[in-house]
Amino acid sequence: MTTRRHTWRGLVGGAGVLMALAGPGAAEAQQRGEPRPGPRQTMPMRLQERLDTLVRARLRLSDEQFMQLQGVATRMEEARFALRRDEMVTRTRLRRALAGSETVDQAMVAQLLDEIPRQERRKVELLEQEQKELAQFLTPSQRARYMALQEELRRGMQEVQRRRLGREGAFQGTGALPRRPPR
Repeated sequence: MTTRRHTWRGLVGGAGVLMALAGPGAAEAQQRGEPRPGPRQTMPMRLQERLDTLVRARLRLSDEQFMQLQGVATRMEEARFALRRDEMVTRTRLRRALAGSETVDQAMVAQLLDEIPRQERRKVELLEQEQKELAQFLTPSQRARYMALQEELRRGMQEVQRRRLGREGAFQGTGALPRRPPR
């Protein structure tokens, strides 16, 4: 039985889903005797392998440190994924509670508003927990480089998402298909 893994490879908050889709690297999959990937899976696997190489090089990790980092990052990404899902649910419920109705359930709105800072505190707690776990096997400079790399990847993914949404938004509701820009 195969399961989708949320790994440290989901280094980045907003990009966690994309990285989780990448799953294990191609070499790991072949070692486990899994079938060769199809064309749709090859690109995420290549991306994953590049991320693995980038993290190892930037942090100057030993094999043992790399394996430990994967374990911590997997746990942290799973927790962040669940928290992002909870945040989305809370904000959706808040929007619905405020939309369209002439009578707003004030108690429900208050409850949802109280939940938002709790979720923000949970983000900080996860960061603190991650740092404590990383401190067990990474030097302070490796942890700092890891945080910088996470931020760099987050910004890059946000930029990709922003561009994609900008293109899709320009064509929403028009029935027109986006065209490739001239070369």
